[in-house]
Amino acid sequence: MPALYLRESVKNYWTAIKVTFFVNGDEHFPGLEYRFRPGKDMRDLDALFDMLTKRLPQLVTGARYLFTIQGEPVHRIEQLQDQAYYVVSSNRKFKVR
Repeated sequence: MPALYLRESVKNYWTAIKVTFFVNGDEHFPGLEYRFRPGKDMRDLDALFDMLTKRLPQLVTGARYLFTIQGEPVHRIEQLQDQAYYVVSSNRKFKVR
């Protein structure tokens, strides 16, 4: 019985989440939808920033900061929530459009 419980908790722990990223200040960018398993596919925000830098060439100096849609900074990958929207930026300033 404990092994079954362990498998269920591991299965829930590695469940993929879907998030949509927007580029800071670019109101015409349609959004980049991305699915991953936090802690497994993406170990930390640096790995996520590396992926976003490759996928979003309009970020000239690369992805360095992540914000919620409300403009609050995200500091840990564990803060990302399933079905949520986030804003990627090269600088610290969040632009409201």
